[in-house]
Amino acid sequence: MEADEQGWSRDGYIPESITPVEHAQHALFHVVFKNGYENMFFTDVETGRWLEEDLGDTTLAAAMGNWFEPLLSSKPDVRKRISWCRLRIAAMDLCFGFLKRMENGRAVFEVYSDNRKFLCNLRRSKKGRWVIFGAARTDLEWQYLNRLQVITQVLET
Repeated sequence: MEADEQGWSRDGYIPESITPVEHAQHALFHVVFKNGYENMFFTDVETGRWLEEDLGDTTLAAAMGNWFEPLLSSKPDVRKRISWCRLRIAAMDLCFGFLKRMENGRAVFEVYSDNRKFLCNLRRSKKGRWVIFGAARTDLEWQYLNRLQVITQVLET
């Protein structure tokens, strides 16, 4: 497939490198373009559509999805039913999505950030404390710690 068949290459968005990134919840690629722009592109777990990180459903994401599809050995499960929560607490706006599933007889919550990307899994330990696991990047756990405290309060209701 030629890039300019997509109509977006005339703006300089011709991929220079496409690197697959292993991820349990999303098909995910890091792309560097010849014009110097770079971003992550991933599949939405609800729709299967390609999204551009922090920009969402863009023309560029859809066009890049055509490049990614032949590179995928398998695509993660799509069509998950995510419940979305938007709230404001102490001058902090918070939007997150979650779904509850059972694992070894215990409730596990998959949590998604407002950009629709998987954030982490949460479950209660045997002692009743919330445990964070499965985060793609451990620094996210600390970056979102205050938000995760609010999220766990919402999940308890």
